Amino acid sequence: MRNLKKIITSTAILLVVFAFNTIAQTTTTVPAPTEKKEKRQMGANLSDEQKAQMKQNREKGKESQDALRATMTADQKAIMDNKSLSPEERKQALGKTLTTDQKEMMKNNRVERKENAEKFKSSLTDDQKAKMKEMGEKRNDGSAPRPARKN
Repeated sequence: MRNLKKIITSTAILLVVFAFNTIAQTTTTVPAPTEKKEKRQMGANLSDEQKAQMKQNREKGKESQDALRATMTADQKAIMDNKSLSPEERKQALGKTLTTDQKEMMKNNRVERKENAEKFKSSLTDDQKAKMKEMGEKRNDGSAPRPARKN
């Protein structure tokens, strides 16, 4: 009779433990906002002119990257495509191989990007600037995902 009580008690305890374990494993989590959702939120607050300006800036940037890449040698392209190097290591390795013309092209691209960004920022209202600042802070404190970089 004593053994039967021990078996029943042990079985009851095991059932309770398994029940709590199962409940703990089936909790739901709220997914973090996606990058696209944040972009849509900001995009919804932009005027048609601002959206067009952003698109034009993005296209100019791609054209500049493509133009620079077209001047690269096979060795330089291999450095750019080497995923075993960190971005900083790639930058340093590539910098050692760039010609004077390529360095000048990169400098001009950087200046143009900065000018385009300043023009775009100057077209924003105070509310839009505040929203962008908030989104940047969320991204920097880790509560929002960082955009994926294409190499």
